[in-house]
Amino acid sequence: MKTFYSFYLTLLLVATGVMSCQKDDQAPKESPLLDEAWVSGVIECNGSAGGDSAIALVGGLVVDSQISTTPGGLFKLSVPPNTAVSIRISNISRQTTFNITTGQIGSIYDLGFIRLCGSASGLDISAGNGNSLFIKPDGTLWSCGSNNEWGQLGLGLPLFTPSLAPDQIGTDNNWYKVAAGNLNGYAIKTDGNSYAFGKGEFCGLGIFSTNPSTPVLNGVNVASVSSGPSDNCWLIKKGSGQLQAFGDINTYTPPSGVSNALVLFPTTIGTLIPGRWKQVLQDGGGAYALKEDGTLWHTITGVDSLLSQVGTDTWTEIAAGAAIRSDGTLWTLVGSNWIQIPNTGNSWIKISSWPGGHRMAIKSDGSLWGWGDNSYGQIGDGTTINRTTPVRIGMDSNWDNVSAGAAHTIATKNNGSVWTWGQNGGALGTGDTQDRLTPFQIYF
Repeated sequence: MKTFYSFYLTLLLVATGVMSCQKDDQAPKESPLLDEAWVSGVIECNGSAGGDSAIALVGGLVVDSQISTTPGGLFKLSVPPNTAVSIRISNISRQTTFNITTGQIGSIYDLGFIRLCGSASGLDISAGNGNSLFIKPDGTLWSCGSNNEWGQLGLGLPLFTPSLAPDQIGTDNNWYKVAAGNLNGYAIKTDGNSYAFGKGEFCGLGIFSTNPSTPVLNGVNVASVSSGPSDNCWLIKKGSGQLQAFGDINTYTPPSGVSNALVLFPTTIGTLIPGRWKQVLQDGGGAYALKEDGTLWHTITGVDSLLSQVGTDTWTEIAAGAAIRSDGTLWTLVGSNWIQIPNTGNSWIKISSWPGGHRMAIKSDGSLWGWGDNSYGQIGDGTTINRTTPVRIGMDSNWDNVSAGAAHTIATKNNGSVWTWGQNGGALGTGDTQDRLTPFQIYF
């Protein structure tokens, strides 16, 4: 039986000149099995010193393992057919486990891309209006999608030249936060410098520049940034936790006396409200902002006196028209009232939405859920049927982040893999323009 359960692990070089560091006694061995199935995948190690292993467990017993120290490679593991198998990819610092049921004899179950030797927490994603932004764990900035007259990809491409797969923006490797907006993008470096590119109409980039097609500095000492379908942007300053805004934010009608005023450069608001701001989310011409004490505030302009607290509850996550309260319950905005979504429990930890569009959320068990507009399959349930209540997306339970755009979605799993679905003019990064109705893994 031990011979029956042995495995076959092949590590291939994925780039010219990449050397394998595995020892001679660790070299892959040919499997003698004739009645075998296979599990394959790609391990990215980002130049790790090694200690990476692929271990197969059948019935709770370790079948075998193989150690390698390649900066990235393919593996192919032989396992019993039609059997429940647990595959653990691990090293000293972190691990991820896949529980699968193998196929018939000769079949291959592809686990896809496994980011083991990088930090999944170093990955940031943001879905916009036909464009997508990514930061890889190595700190590099990437984008894909449509690229009309605004140059919203930040790649410096000729206008109307889309990018169907993620392309790197510049060569810097110290990016850590991104926000894709309405035909523009924002990115922040670890030093707090903030950059913008794309549509600059109505001062929406916070810079005196029209439609830059590559990143242009628009702020310093910035911790986070929020954008959306309107021509404005909201940010939180690093250190002080101040809330700032710029663009077409003053849209309140008389008798307030504020009407259609544009703010060119980031302007601090909320100075009358004590405490530090934690999260800000654009909502039309205004924004919802969450303080570190969990209180929720709303403003429809950039005027301090119109920044008002929303009830007395405390919250942990906010999105456009949706939020998670500190007790883990899920809420939606109906008119000007926050209403708990019935029969959804109290284990929600992540939420993202596009104003007036769809909403995506993750539970503490790692399950992914979606509801709202589903015209292009952006919810990911395999249909184009709009959903009035949350529906679970697949049965995977290792989702850890999600970003809802205008008509597409980006999400990541706790193994660092990246998935996209919905409308595809290039924003899904799949290399084509075919819409996807369920999560589709991309590689870059």
